[in-house]
Amino acid sequence: MQFARFSPVLALLAFTLAAQSLPAPDGLTVVSATRSAVQLAWGATTAPAYLIERKTLDGDYATLATSEPNSYTDRTIDPFTTYLYRVRSTQPPASSSDPTREVTVGPPPVGLSVASPLAAGVANYALEAEYTFGVRLRAVLDSNGDPALAYQVVTPSPNDAQSAIEFVSWNRALYQWNPPVKAAVTGDNGGTRPFSLARDASTNAWAIAWHTSSNGAVRIAISRDNGATWSEDLAFDCGENSCLNSAMGLRAGSVYLAFQRSYDGIKFLTGKLDDPPSSWAARTLPLPSRATDARHELDLGIDSAGKPAVAFWANSDDYNVILGLWRESTGTVTVMDTNGLQSDTTYVGLNFFGTQARLITDARRNDAYYERYDQNLWFSAERSGAFPPPASLPADGNQYLGYPSLAIGSDGQATIAATETGGNLEGVSFGIMKLLKSADLNSWSIGSPIVRGEELFTSFDYPNALYASNDKLYVAFTSASSAGSLAGVLLWRER
Repeated sequence: MQFARFSPVLALLAFTLAAQSLPAPDGLTVVSATRSAVQLAWGATTAPAYLIERKTLDGDYATLATSEPNSYTDRTIDPFTTYLYRVRSTQPPASSSDPTREVTVGPPPVGLSVASPLAAGVANYALEAEYTFGVRLRAVLDSNGDPALAYQVVTPSPNDAQSAIEFVSWNRALYQWNPPVKAAVTGDNGGTRPFSLARDASTNAWAIAWHTSSNGAVRIAISRDNGATWSEDLAFDCGENSCLNSAMGLRAGSVYLAFQRSYDGIKFLTGKLDDPPSSWAARTLPLPSRATDARHELDLGIDSAGKPAVAFWANSDDYNVILGLWRESTGTVTVMDTNGLQSDTTYVGLNFFGTQARLITDARRNDAYYERYDQNLWFSAERSGAFPPPASLPADGNQYLGYPSLAIGSDGQATIAATETGGNLEGVSFGIMKLLKSADLNSWSIGSPIVRGEELFTSFDYPNALYASNDKLYVAFTSASSAGSLAGVLLWRER
């Protein structure tokens, strides 16, 4: 009896033909993507199973899993890593088809991305009247830990009815920014109004608070579907007095809202977000010691115990201006003052490390204010319930670091994002984006992730610094750039 000889060539040919006979899946889509799971689906084939392959941006594809149904949920992801997926039909034990197209899933990309480009309808005047697009930008982390942004688009008169606050969020499943959504119509008649953006982590409700152009009311817009739709309501009727600078926080279903009402001081409202604003309790906050009336510069924060606080500036009988911090448990305590010097413009930003307050402000506290533009930015850190003298922060050359934003990391480290809005270019070493950093809140360094002269944008304003849960930075900002540069609302993510 004779036996046929084994032919490796024929075996390889048979294997190849078997593999080629397997139809490749099509229609690979990302059904959903969160910080903890990615759900994939694709068109079914006649194959008995499918190979799911995954890689990172700088890696190589490797088999992640085998699935018999034409869907798979990956629960082995890192929330700060970008992944690419593809799928093959497979015939055990060895053959597989060509792969599907690949899909990309994850957080916003490292470096710069355009969250909302400068709209064509406003570009003609946005470069002439500075920052009419992306005005007063605000940033908050969403349920995935990705930044979501709100900003004003101000349309000059006579089209002021089109002026609005827009909301934009990141889509992990599509790996792109969602189209901007109009959250509220402000009718600002070419002007701008500070506003606030907040999210309740327990309910995933979003809210935006602002005062109207006539200053006759404080309004609030609420979204309960991740910013897809918004409903608007009157939060407070200011009557004949004007209201300014709304600041808001959300926690455990409750809303906390502060603003200045002229001749009446700082108003503080609290209640349940699901209840009508007319039912919210309202009070006037006490002034710090030696103060006579409240100014409109203020901010609101909520500490780790869920307790709200309001920081605000107030005037005294002389030229001294006083920064106070109000809490329910302590009333209003003095954080700092201007050493008896007049300071016509001030700013304050409030954040927390646990229950300890951290404040950033710009104010004239010495005569160097008029000689050097870098002597007006101050940082104050609460320690055991007390506020030691504030620290004067460094600057990059002779530059005024206006519109600062304060971020606090998980170990108490601090980063301030600031922009240059005055001064000159003498002695400047770093790019437009200024980051001031401190690990101990005593010593500070200044630098920029952007190399000076190599910026892809020509202006930088309204920075918002946020620490992700991995203690890497996000900085959102507005750029009204010239042609050929990035323009609009941008996001920078630290590697």
